[in-house]
Parts: sequence; C-alpha cells; structure tokens
Amino acid sequence: IILAYGGIPMIYAGDELGTINDYSYLKESDKRDDSRWLNRPIQNWNNAAKVDQEGEIPSVIFQKIKHLIQLRKNTPALADTSLPVLYDPNNNHVLIFEREGKSGHKILVICNFDEKEQLIDSSWIGELDYIRDSRYFDLISHQERKLTSGLLSLQPFEIIWLRSF
Repeated sequence: IILAYGGIPMIYAGDELGTINDYSYLKESDKRDDSRWLNRPIQNWNNAAKVDQEGEIPSVIFQKIKHLIQLRKNTPALADTSLPVLYDPNNNHVLIFEREGKSGHKILVICNFDEKEQLIDSSWIGELDYIRDSRYFDLISHQERKLTSGLLSLQPFEIIWLRSF
C-alpha cells in the first residue's frame, strides 16, 4: 500500500525479510513508552541468510518487495504528481484508491484487509475503465483476469493494482 499510495515509502530494516514485531521493549523501563522499538528487534542473521534461498519465507518476501518497488518505478501513475482519490466500496474490509499520472494513465489499488475473501460490486470499476468485457489486468501478478459475475473477488489480504484501459 505504501508503495502505491504516494510519498516516500517507509520500509523498516527487517521488513524486507518478514521480521515480526518485537514486544520485548515493553519490559524495559527506558523503552516501553516509545513504540518505535516494536519495529527495532535484534537482527536475526540466520533469517537474513535465507534471503538467497529460493522458497524460504525471507526470500519470497524480499523478492516480492523488490518486484513492487520496480513496479512503482515503472508505473507513471504512481509518480508523486497527484494525490490519491479514495473510493467507498461499501465494505469495511476493503480500501480502494486511484492514482493518475501526468500522462493521464491511471491505476486503481484495491486492498483486502480481512482474512476472508471479500466481494465487491465491479460495475462502478468498469465505469472507471478498469474492466472491459469482464476482464481486468492486475499489475502485481502481471495477469489478465476474468470476472465470472458482477462481483470482483479479493482473496484474504490480497492487494491488486488495476491498470486502466
């Protein structure tokens, strides 16, 4: 989301490997009032060594973040020339926003924040020119997908970046 929303993305050291939050700071009187320590765990060098081992979780996360960074660099609509436009999907688990570049190219970002599949009405997305002939293109997966109904299905915690036609 931070790579698509705009501004300078903040990636904490360890995020690129899937480092989990460290709540041990709460036990230290000089740190417990500063929640920044949550994201400053002791580096797990065994985990870091797995970044080059295909199929290992740190490697999968690292490669996906690299892919998203490259995608951001190559997507003119994600340049910081416009503010995101928020849309209400009538679903408390879903965030949707649109970015438009100087050239008029647009991208629609759809995020599912739930552990369950979410369905949203796709008719208004088609009116914005992101769906044509029941098809849409997801930039993250680099796949064209087909709708089988008037609903767009989002898998648990799925994020898609739709390119306009």
